[in-house]
Order: sequence, then structure tokens, then C-alpha cells
Amino acid sequence: MSDETATVDPMAEAAEKWARDFAVRAGVVHPISVKTILAGVTRTGIDFFFERPSEFAAARVLMSLIDQGEEVTVKVHADNWIRVSVSVENDRITQGEEDEA
Repeated sequence: MSDETATVDPMAEAAEKWARDFAVRAGVVHPISVKTILAGVTRTGIDFFFERPSEFAAARVLMSLIDQGEEVTVKVHADNWIRVSVSVENDRITQGEEDEA
């Protein structure tokens, strides 16, 4: 395997798409940073990052996740980023893909 070949985790890729789609459904229309932190066997950890002036967008995603019954962690970083972290069941992520098909 060469150094130029990147391994792509399909669940991590699906989780990132799910997270971006979720943010849009929550009413967040501007780009945000999304990072899959752990694509596990049954759950995937996702971090949503918002610039500090976008605290209302962060709140929309946060409250939408809580409304869905998810446990959410919020942290404000010193460099003015807000991180909203959640662990989502993989079935929920893949179900979202099936709904679109």
C-alpha cells in the first residue's frame, strides 16, 4: 500500500454526511466543521464545531439532538470554538442513508 492511498471508513463517511444533514434539518444553514471521532461497532462519536459568534447555530443543533433523545456534551474552547459532541447509534446513521435512497 502506498502512502498516497487513503483508507476511508464508510461508517465515518456516512456519519459525517448524517451530521451535516442533521444540522441543516436543525436550521443551521452556514457551513460548520464536523468530525467523526470514533466509528465503532454500534455507535459513532461525532463532534460538531462552531465558531463562537455562531452560538445560536450550536444551540439549534444541541437542542435538536436533545429532542431526539441523545446525550450531548458541550465545550467552549479557548480559541473561540464551541464543540457539541454526541454518540449516535450506527443504525440511526444508516437508516438516514436508506431513507434518502
